[in-house]
Amino acid sequence: MTEKETAGGFWAPIARSIALEGAKRLFPYKLVEGENELEKVKEGLKDNKGVLLLTNHFSKRDGILAIQAFLEHLWPLHPRTVMPIAQHQYKEWMGPLVANWGIEMHPIPDLRWEKIKEILKGLPKSQIREKKIQMQAAFEAYLTSAREVLNNGGVVGLAAQARRDSRLLKPKAFPITTILEEGVNSSDNVLIACIGISFAEETDYSDPKVRGYNPGSLFNAKLGKIYSLTEAMTEVGPLGVENIDLWVYRQLVDLVPTEYLGEAV
Repeated sequence: MTEKETAGGFWAPIARSIALEGAKRLFPYKLVEGENELEKVKEGLKDNKGVLLLTNHFSKRDGILAIQAFLEHLWPLHPRTVMPIAQHQYKEWMGPLVANWGIEMHPIPDLRWEKIKEILKGLPKSQIREKKIQMQAAFEAYLTSAREVLNNGGVVGLAAQARRDSRLLKPKAFPITTILEEGVNSSDNVLIACIGISFAEETDYSDPKVRGYNPGSLFNAKLGKIYSLTEAMTEVGPLGVENIDLWVYRQLVDLVPTEYLGEAV
């Protein structure tokens, strides 16, 4: 194994396994589809390929659960893993906690203009420019780490919708394009993995209660076909990388329950 496969030294994969098992007690889930696809991921990681893990997003738990389900089944590999979290949701204890799983958590701002206005509202003019610089720097730090991992081997987690929503909707933000555009050295070296997260039981996703962490609730994780970025771009067609967010949305449509779908494909 390379250093990337066992990032953190000999004991790191064991520590990650223990941490993931503990998390599963609090946040139980079942990988109900796609376990066979993980063999492609393992082989890719052994060849130092980067994996972009993309999920839907209706609760605070989705991103961590997607990483949790993914990494638990990659044992004994211990790839470098990077994931973002909205700055307004980030707490100081979160970074050290997921570091036990070998995950780098990056708090990033919501760069939608209406959210930026909320953040800047009430700040003295002397602080607005500095705040904008800080927000951009946080976003760039995540992009830099994500691109490093995709180019050199490891896992990058990302919510395809870029925000929590009670329905799976066609993309209005384009986070996948942002990462991949001018950021990947070789499309053959990147794998695309889409994973659908849902409650195990039929659920009303418009209920505000589902937006939290839902401890103790059983979730399902459904992993789709693993594509190389080259294969994905062949399906995306002539619009190229600028259309990949829509392509990922269509992959996720087949991986989530019908009560979570928000509009026709």
